Amino acid sequence: MASERQIYEAVLLLVRRHGHSAVAIAGHEALQSDRRADELGSLVWRRIARLVTELIEPTPALGERVH
Repeated sequence: MASERQIYEAVLLLVRRHGHSAVAIAGHEALQSDRRADELGSLVWRRIARLVTELIEPTPALGERVH
C-alpha cells in the first residue's frame, strides 16, 4: 500500500501539473482501477481525489456541512 507521504506527493504533483483538472484525473484513475478490479488502487486513487479536492477547494461550499 502507498504510504501517506507517497499519497500526498501524488496529490501535490497532480495539482501542480493539472490544476483544477487534477480532481477529474484522479477520479478517472479510480474508475479505471475499479474496472480492473484493483481494490487497493481504487482506494488509493479515491483518497488522492478527496485530498486534491480539499487542496483546491479548501473552503466549504454554501450549505455544505463541516464536521
